[in-house]
Amino acid sequence: GPALVSALFSGFVAEGLKNGIDVGLSTTPACFMTTITKETNCDAGVMLTASHLPFNRNGMKFFTKQGGLDSEDISQICTAAAKRCKETPGGHPVSVPDVDGNVAISGVVCSEYLLTHYSKML
Repeated sequence: GPALVSALFSGFVAEGLKNGIDVGLSTTPACFMTTITKETNCDAGVMLTASHLPFNRNGMKFFTKQGGLDSEDISQICTAAAKRCKETPGGHPVSVPDVDGNVAISGVVCSEYLLTHYSKML
């Protein structure tokens, strides 16, 4: 939950993220739409998933303006991440969520985008 979100955004900020949006609980289509709507105009999206599927089918979904990433893209990301971990033992500092699960990370704002996404469909 919140600790994984914090670690993910902390890593992005450590690598140069200037503006991020934590859209909170969301659907796959709504997460993808953050990359193509004017209001958010995100360059990419990452969705942490956990669902009715077995634990080994949960993880992360990656989105760009062109759609979801394919296995070659994800393989390149994993290879780069593994290289970076070897170069930076101990990783980067991670903000700890407060009792309500909120994390203050510079450049990251929280937005309940799911309601915005679905209100446009009505």
